[in-house]
Order: sequence, then C-alpha cells, then structure tokens
Amino acid sequence: MPNYSDRFLGVKAGTKPPGNDPNNVYNAIKDYGVIPEEMLPWSDNIKTVEEYYSFKNGDKSKCDEIGSQWLDKFSFKHEYLPLSVNGFVSIDLMKETLKKSCLAVAVQAWSFDGEKYVRTGKDTHWTAIYGYYDNGDWKCFDSYSPLIKRLDKNFKFKWVKRIWLGKSTRQIQISLLQRIIDLYRQIIAILTSQKPVEAPVSVVNLPPVAVLPEIPIIPPPAPVSPYKWDNYENCRHSVRVLCDDMGLLWNDKQIIAAVIKAESNFNPNAQNRNSDDSVDFGLGQFNDNPKYGWIGKGLVFENPAEVLSDPEKNVRVMIREYNKGNLKYWNAYKSDAYLTHLNKV
Repeated sequence: MPNYSDRFLGVKAGTKPPGNDPNNVYNAIKDYGVIPEEMLPWSDNIKTVEEYYSFKNGDKSKCDEIGSQWLDKFSFKHEYLPLSVNGFVSIDLMKETLKKSCLAVAVQAWSFDGEKYVRTGKDTHWTAIYGYYDNGDWKCFDSYSPLIKRLDKNFKFKWVKRIWLGKSTRQIQISLLQRIIDLYRQIIAILTSQKPVEAPVSVVNLPPVAVLPEIPIIPPPAPVSPYKWDNYENCRHSVRVLCDDMGLLWNDKQIIAAVIKAESNFNPNAQNRNSDDSVDFGLGQFNDNPKYGWIGKGLVFENPAEVLSDPEKNVRVMIREYNKGNLKYWNAYKSDAYLTHLNKV
C-alpha cells in the first residue's frame, strides 16, 4: 500500500500549528496530488516547525512534478454530508455512504466509558469512521493510540465528509481538447489555401451598380444578470446560485443560506440597531462600527449605502469568509441560531 508524504501535503495545504481546516488539506490533494514518502520524509536534521513545513531535504520542482503525475492517474473529490433537522448527520445516511467511502468526521477527543468512547464536549479532533458493529457502535481508525477505537452508536456527528477517489479524466480532457484544436487547424488550412475562381466577365453593357443604404450596426444586448434581489424568493434563489457559482458544495450552500435567513430574512435592505448604537446593514448584516472592519473608508464597504445597494457583494464576502473559516463573525452562526433554518431554505 502506498505511503505518501505527510510533509508535502502539509506544505501544499498551508498547515501551521495548531492545525488546519480539513477542507484546505483535501483541496491540496485535489489540486496538487500526493507524492511518495521518500521524496519528502521526516529526518533527524529537521529541528523546527518551519523546517518541517518546507522542502528541506527535497527537490521542490521534482515533488511538484510527481504530484502532478499522480493527478494524471487519479481524481480526488470530497464533500460534507448534509445535516438532518436535529442538527446532526443522519445515522442512516452515514451507514449508506459507508458502502462507497470511508467517512472523515469531527469528534470530541477523547472520553472513554467502559468499552467505548462517548461524546462529552465539543469537536476537537478529526478522524475516520470505516464501519459499524452489529449493535450500531462505530468503528473508528484514529491517529492516536489505540488506533482502532469503538465509538458509541449515539456519539452524534455534525461534520462528516465522504471521500471519492477515481480515475483521472485530466488526460482524456487534454486529448479531446488537442483533437479539437487539430481539427480547427485543418479547417483553417483548407479555407486559407482555396483561391477564388476568376470567371471571364464582360464589362460591356453592365448595369449600373446600385448604392445600397448603410446598414446600422446594432450592439448585442447587455447580458442579463442571473441574480435578482427584488423579493424574498428571488433573493433566496440568488444566494444559492451565487454559492454554486463560487464552487460551494451542497452542505456549504445550506449553511450560507441558513445564516443569511437568520441574519436578514433575505432582505437586502435590512437594518438593525444594536445595544451599542451601531447598526447592521444588508443581507449580510454588516456592522457600521469600523472596529469590526466591514464599513468605513478603506474597508470592505465604503459606507452603509454600498452595503444596501450591492447584495451580491454581501453574499460574496460572506462566502469568502466562510471559505477562510470565519463564519463565526456572524452571530447567527456563532449562536447556532442558523440551525433552525438549515436544510429548509
């Protein structure tokens, strides 16, 4: 079984103490591939974290080349499983998904009760579920000893990712594109090599050439924006389309939509005054106190009017912060108020 380099993946994912977002790590595999352990291994002369997360003792260009070659053979994908109405991933859905994929899960690490591990607090660790016992307890493969753990069937999981690994379509796409390019070249070569046939034409008794009226050039119509913000349903739909356009997976889209529903009820003109006399504006309820870094000269929005007039920017900023792991800036997410609307909008 291949042993791939942990250091290469850590470097490409931008990992730093005390850890990293699993999305960053999985996207690093998807974008850069993996390489054999011996190309960038752990060695005794690595003394610092900075040295570990570097190409020390390795050839960066060669590592990148081998990673790219891996992507020529394999395609790696990942996505979160949706939450059920109780705020956790359905047990039945997890069992069904296990037929095709191991599951990466967030857990509270670790509280032991008799023969199994139980949840007694918030998620602190990322690990893997590879099956379940007859009574429903989960089979867990972990990085801490003991490597094989038994988790209580009622452990409950809020963050569950399924992993997909298959044959790469990259070479097929490149081959098809090359064939299209070659075909266009052949067509151009044929067209440019043809010469017009000059038929003998008598200039005697030719009728006068009619002067045709000049045909006005009508510019094409401006593209119609796919985003509409004039009512609740259009706002809700536009938020979800924007999430798709920015590459969010289904579960991520559900979270963004639920947070916006809880914050502004999909009202681009929403304004709410806080106890400190500051005001939250727009779909994303951006606070006008400059200390929060949203509204003010040189900040994300110049003034409240820009927030209210540009709901698309509201959503794009929220998605950007979500991708950076900063959705905690919104009270509806931090307080779990968004869970009321999850999978309902």
